[in-house]
Amino acid sequence: MNIDDRLHEAGLHWRESQVPALRAPRLDASSEKAPSRRWMSGLVPLAASLAVAAMVIGVVILNGAPTGNPAPGATSTPSPTSSPAPTPTASTSPQTPQPTGATGPLTTTGNPAESLVVTEEIRGQLLQAGAALHGLPVSAFTGLVSGLTYYAYDPATATYWAGAGLMPSSSSLRAQVSTQDNGSYLLFRRPADKPWTAQDVGLAGVAGTKCPTSIPASVLTVWNWPARSCRPTSMASSVPTAGRLSAVSTPRSGVLGHVTILATATLAGIPATETGHLEFNVSPGPYNQGQPASVEVVPTHGPGLYTMATGYAPHQSGNWFVTVLYVPSPSQGTGPVPAPSWWVVSGMPSPTNPHPDANLVTVVTPS
Repeated sequence: MNIDDRLHEAGLHWRESQVPALRAPRLDASSEKAPSRRWMSGLVPLAASLAVAAMVIGVVILNGAPTGNPAPGATSTPSPTSSPAPTPTASTSPQTPQPTGATGPLTTTGNPAESLVVTEEIRGQLLQAGAALHGLPVSAFTGLVSGLTYYAYDPATATYWAGAGLMPSSSSLRAQVSTQDNGSYLLFRRPADKPWTAQDVGLAGVAGTKCPTSIPASVLTVWNWPARSCRPTSMASSVPTAGRLSAVSTPRSGVLGHVTILATATLAGIPATETGHLEFNVSPGPYNQGQPASVEVVPTHGPGLYTMATGYAPHQSGNWFVTVLYVPSPSQGTGPVPAPSWWVVSGMPSPTNPHPDANLVTVVTPS
């Protein structure tokens, strides 16, 4: 063992022999790297702020809304809130807005007319009223014309209205004549608790003539009739309207000994003060056979409908033609009006009438 080893071993023995024994040096806790006192002093306000924030959040959660005022200088946007709608009451119930300037409650128009179903009972009542108008029994007719019957009620006037055509019986000549021309269509009216009254309107509106009865506009609407009219639109084609003078004769056919020819003329296009006369000629033809079998003269005063007064009963079978002439009265102090100024319509074929009017022909068959 060299000198160095000996000295080291001697030193160890000496340490162990010391009383009290020497202890190894120990680091002091204060000597560890600990935060500085300045840094630790900054933690105190931070912890306090966190505590206050935690308390505020807790209050918000518990109460459901902020309880404190906003900090000075801070801005806040109110959140939209919803409230339940109030239950309608007498004072909060909705009201219809009135037009600007209205001073009273709104008003509505009266109830419109109502189209009604034509029952068998109503058909019977109309047939009876129509027969009475023509002075005939109900048995002279077989019913109402199909597709031309209308029925409605107007609440504004508490009145029932109807329109219909009558079907004449083949055994009643008078009924056949009564349903021609103006009698081809009837207008019916019945106020509440009163019977039906009828009126002939078959030629109403022809050549500018007016309907003799004013039907409520609401009734015309539900019937789809033209304004200010008194018969269906579909009947317009069955009424002659061409020219200033038009005419029709009835019946279209009949049996010898049971036929009476009647003609009705419509005069239009003249002043209301103009006077003259219509001449109704009935002839079996031909056009050059001489004098007509019958001549009737009807005075006129302005435009309108004019009818033969008595009619004519043919004495033989065959075709019978009606010719109608209008002759205006001469002006005061002048002579007769020349023939070129006359208006003429005729059912008789002739060189001067290449297109005879079929409405002025009656076919008479032997008895």
